[in-house]
Amino acid sequence: MTLAVSTGLLLLLLVAAARLPVPYIALMPGPLYDTLGEVDGKPVITVEGKESFTPQTGTLYLTTVRVAGAPSYARLTLFEAVKYWVDPSIAVVPTEVEYPPGTDVEKIKEETAQQMVDSQDAATIAAMRYLGENVTTQLVVESVTAGAPADGVLEPGDKLLSIDGVAVDSASGAELRDLIRAHPPGDVIEIRYERAGKAVVVMITTTAASDDPTKSLLGIGPDVQCPCKKPFIVKIGLGEEVGGPSAGLMFTLGIIDTLTPGELTRGMSIAGTGTMDVNGNIGPIGGIKQKLIAAKRKGATAFLVPDANWEDANVSPPKGLQLRRVKALPDAVRELCALTGATEKPCAA
Repeated sequence: MTLAVSTGLLLLLLVAAARLPVPYIALMPGPLYDTLGEVDGKPVITVEGKESFTPQTGTLYLTTVRVAGAPSYARLTLFEAVKYWVDPSIAVVPTEVEYPPGTDVEKIKEETAQQMVDSQDAATIAAMRYLGENVTTQLVVESVTAGAPADGVLEPGDKLLSIDGVAVDSASGAELRDLIRAHPPGDVIEIRYERAGKAVVVMITTTAASDDPTKSLLGIGPDVQCPCKKPFIVKIGLGEEVGGPSAGLMFTLGIIDTLTPGELTRGMSIAGTGTMDVNGNIGPIGGIKQKLIAAKRKGATAFLVPDANWEDANVSPPKGLQLRRVKALPDAVRELCALTGATEKPCAA
């Protein structure tokens, strides 16, 4: 009787413990979206004011990572964490790796939504420039965080000209952040900007980011604006399914394929990832392993990998999935043409 009762209680405790939330999240392969296709019956990419072409075969998939157990959502239980841990396609990591203590999850959601909008704008400008359109840009201050180092110094609408003597007037927001983060917190940065037609130089002391004490920030939200009239309008419709900046590369390639005759994909199923700035530079992303697995499961035969993610991507990549290394937009177009054997523009350029 004692043994039976003890065993029963132990089982109950184990079941209860398995249902307790644990401080871990799971990063798993997410859905893919074809930038040449449709979402909810509507084209992902549409063009107004310029002749466009609808590719009939092939796909250009943007890849995503799904997060399970994020703060403010359903937390992972011990049972789920163990189940995910034994799955080689899923990464189980401490919550603080992605969400440091004090992180405002709702604010992160807003930021990732804005990053998606910014990536679409940058992809459009990069594609236009690649195709020979004369599109000039201007980096401006969109917002200033109250109490941040830039508060009371910079204002929304200020045109940013240089950081420590490095011109940023035609840079991207990502490039600006890199220049700022090249300084440790507490360093003084020289900012040259223009307000009401007058150039001004100020010195601002950086502070540590709340989510990472090793990173510097000024407390400004940059925005890339096109002061000229764009030659045509590109609209990207993906709803609220995806956030963050990592779809920039595939948006750019989708726009280029839509604006050029013929088909760059030639019936192939190609996936990829990478941020894109207005100057055509491809930046790193997170979750490369999960994105490769998602692409393979979807049937993709090739994957465009950002240069900065190349080493991680080559650690046990899915068999049968060709990996192509890309650092800038010309590299991506060149690799795409080599993969598919396309000979029309822009491959013929």
